[in-house]
Amino acid sequence: MAAVDVGIVITQFGKHELTVNCLQTLQAHHDLEAVRILVVDDASHGADSRRELLQLDIPFEVLALPSNGGITTAWNAAANVLMKHHAPASLIFLNNDVVTEGNWIPQLITPLHSESTRCTGVRWREEQGVPIHELSLPTTQFIEGWCMAVDSDTFSRLGGFDQKMQLYFSDTDFQCRLLLQFSTVENGPLAVVENLPIQHLEHQTTKSASNRNSLWQQDRKIFIHKWRRIPFI
Repeated sequence: MAAVDVGIVITQFGKHELTVNCLQTLQAHHDLEAVRILVVDDASHGADSRRELLQLDIPFEVLALPSNGGITTAWNAAANVLMKHHAPASLIFLNNDVVTEGNWIPQLITPLHSESTRCTGVRWREEQGVPIHELSLPTTQFIEGWCMAVDSDTFSRLGGFDQKMQLYFSDTDFQCRLLLQFSTVENGPLAVVENLPIQHLEHQTTKSASNRNSLWQQDRKIFIHKWRRIPFI
């Protein structure tokens, strides 16, 4: 792969074996010397969560957070470090329960080189977790958040993700704000690159978390309150 000015954020809270697999499959199909990868450990319990990572012969850095603040805080912290020290033109936010089956990074970020596209992903989804008819959302169709690329200038302009939502809906909120910010852009600022050789293992990171449902309810409440108060433009 030709040199690509891209930073990749991979978060983990425990489940280090998923991160190892994610990195190893990325390496199998990409020249990782051409990107900057930052693994964010969100205050995992025990040393094993980082020990096996550090034994990998793969070029990446680890950012260990002092306390567990959720994926949204981890995303922002990693993005800020990458932009401060490496200034990548594009950021990719990648769940650690993702398996790479072929070369996909260049295809995902190529649309970001245009003047219109600001954010790309792998699949569309319909937002069904909130009362759409009660909210002022610019769309009901969003990019799935497990693999999402964003133009770095756009990320900075929007102030990153809203950390009031710890685990859920912050990617939806980000895309809503992006759509409103760039509402006059022809063809819209969101785009999906279909049929990329990448597989999501469907929430392997969070499905065993005992507080998963309570966090979903909490974040949902914050999202609904926020978008009831913002007028549609």
